[in-house]
Amino acid sequence: MAVKIRLARLGCKNRAFYRIFAADTHTPRDGKHLQVVGFYDHLAGYHCPSIKKRIGPIPRPFLSPSI
Repeated sequence: MAVKIRLARLGCKNRAFYRIFAADTHTPRDGKHLQVVGFYDHLAGYHCPSIKKRIGPIPRPFLSPSI
């Protein structure tokens, strides 16, 4: 079973916020999840500070700029 970190869209029209969760790769976007990691509200600019503690450091190859 492969696991990915995903965002599930919640909220109203024009006022969406996202739940960050770990899910199996075969489940739909808003489907069943394994564990909720945190949430993200792009309009308020707030993010869960404990996300980095739960996920861990991001590997360096993924931080390289794209062309």
